[in-house]
Formats: sequence, C-alpha cells, structure tokens
Amino acid sequence: LLLVGSNLRFVADEPDAPLARCEGDCDSDKDCGPDLVCFLREDGGGVPGCGGDPRSDEDDYCISPQDIPTVVPSSVPSKRPTLLLTAGPTMKSFDDEKLTGAVEDWFDNR
Repeated sequence: LLLVGSNLRFVADEPDAPLARCEGDCDSDKDCGPDLVCFLREDGGGVPGCGGDPRSDEDDYCISPQDIPTVVPSSVPSKRPTLLLTAGPTMKSFDDEKLTGAVEDWFDNR
C-alpha cells in the first residue's frame, strides 16, 4: 500500500519562493521548503508520495525524504515503500549515487 500525499502542482521553471511538497519545478534542494528535497526525474516517471501526472518529463518536484523508496525491504514495517528493481527507466533523486552504491552492496553481500 503506497500512501499518496498532495497532487503535483507546477509553480514555475524558476520559482521565486521555496516550493512546498509536490510542487515543481525545482533544480536543487535549495528550491524546496524546509525538510524537503528536490526529486530529480530523468526520462519522466512518477514522483514518490505525490498524486497526479507531472506536467512534463523534464519537471522535478519537491518531496519529503520519507517518500523516497528504500532499496532493500526493511525487516520491520515502515512507512517508506521499497523500490522494486525492474527493467526500464530508472528514477533519479538527490541521492542517486548512494542509491546505486546501496544496490551494488546489497547484491555483493547476498
């Protein structure tokens, strides 16, 4: 079960004020309000924790870090969804290098 927060809302390409959760277009975490991060999308895709369809494949949105899927299922229930590794386009986030490293470590340690 994936809980979805607000619907996506495009504010501006270069916003004047910090963006709220599920608002875009951000270019870095600095464009987002407190406790939010910029979810950088490459080749489109959905936005974790937000409902609706992005305006375009190039727009990026502010999300809560808790909305970012985990790489490996946790041993206890949590509110964070697990990222299912499938063929096709990948999601990019502020943390992509860590995510890739965690996936490689997980497979190396199996």
